[in-house]
Amino acid sequence: MNAGGWAGRITVRRVMLLCAATGVASTAFAAAGIDGGFGAVVAKGTQLHGATAYVVGARGGWVYKHTFVIGGGAYTTLGKGEATFGAAEGAAYRYGVAFRYAGVEVEYVGLPDEVVHYTLYTLVGGGFVDPSPAEPSAPDLGAYGCYVTEVALNGELNVLKYMRVAVGVGYRYTIGAGDDNVYTDEDLSAVTGTLTLKWGVF
Repeated sequence: MNAGGWAGRITVRRVMLLCAATGVASTAFAAAGIDGGFGAVVAKGTQLHGATAYVVGARGGWVYKHTFVIGGGAYTTLGKGEATFGAAEGAAYRYGVAFRYAGVEVEYVGLPDEVVHYTLYTLVGGGFVDPSPAEPSAPDLGAYGCYVTEVALNGELNVLKYMRVAVGVGYRYTIGAGDDNVYTDEDLSAVTGTLTLKWGVF
C-alpha cells in the first residue's frame, strides 16, 4: 500500500478516536447526575440590632438529579444604615453597620417537576462586620468577623423553562461576634424574608 493509503487510514482512525473522546466528554456531567446549573440574584429583608435592614446578593450552583443543589453565595447590607439602627446597648454613641457574609450553600428541591414546589436551603460560611459612627464624636471601633449559618424554607414557581422565582422565610444565626462589640451575635442573628430570581438549567 502506498504512503497516501496509510495516511488516509491514520486520518480516519484519528477522527474516530476524537469523536469517541468527544462523546465521553459531552456525557460526563450527565453520567454524574448533574443536570445543569443556575445563577441568581437575591434580595432579603431582615433585622440588625432590632431595626429593619435590607440585604442584596448573588448565588449560583450545580443541580444534581433535579433535586439537590450545591454552590455558593455572597451578600451585603445596603448602605451603612447610619442612625437607622439606633444607639447600641452598652455604647455611648450611635453606630450604623455594614454587614457582609458569604458561604457554601446546599439546597433540596422538593417536587421539582411541579409548577409550584418547595426548597430547603442552608448556607454555612463567614461574615464581616464593619460598624460606622453615626455621629462625629463617635470613635472608630474597627471591623471584626463572625461565623454565619442561615436556613430557609422557600416556595418556588417555575415561571419559564429557564427561570424560577422563589419566596421564603428563614433564620440567620451568627457565632463569634462576641458580647462586647457594638453589634453582637444577638444583634446580627434574625429572621429573614427572601426573594430569589433564578436563571439556568434545572
